[in-house]
Formats: sequence, C-alpha cells, structure tokens
Amino acid sequence: MTNDEMLYALRRIELKLDEMITILKMSQAVSIETRKEKILESPLRKAVYSLCDGKNTVSDIAKGLGKSMSLVSQVLSKLQETGLVAEERIGKQRIYRRVV
Repeated sequence: MTNDEMLYALRRIELKLDEMITILKMSQAVSIETRKEKILESPLRKAVYSLCDGKNTVSDIAKGLGKSMSLVSQVLSKLQETGLVAEERIGKQRIYRRVV
C-alpha cells in the first residue's frame, strides 16, 4: 500500500469516526432531555429546579416554596445526582444553578 492509499484510508476512517461521534452526541442529548423530563415530573422537583438560578441557597428556595430546608435539600441532592443542578460554594453558602 502506498502512502497516498494509506492517507486516503485514514481520512475515510476519520470521517466515519466523526459521523459516529455526531450520532453519539445526538443520542446523549436525547437521553439527557428524557431524563430531565422524567425527573421533573414531580411538581416539587420542578419548582425547586426553577429556583436554581445561580442566586439562591437552600434557605432561599425553601422560603420561596414554603417548604422545609430538609425537604428542599433532599430534592436538590436528587437534582444534583442526575446532573440537572450544580452547587457553587461561596464562603459557607451553597448557591444552586441549573446545568441542563
């Protein structure tokens, strides 16, 4: 096999790999959306998620919803486990924001 033939074969492989990566990314996006819809079927989770705007603490969210901090903390943990919410520590406070 000549160098040109090898380069041609490698380019074809590269194109196929790029196609496969694109398909995997599309599949992952659908999977994330499906998971998000499933998790947010709960009205409480949906309400907590909506208040995760990068400005609110557990206390702020609990007050805003009229729920206990313990309950809101449990919901936030579940949202973090599923990758929908992230926390940022600022001093002793934890601020929550939506990721997806």
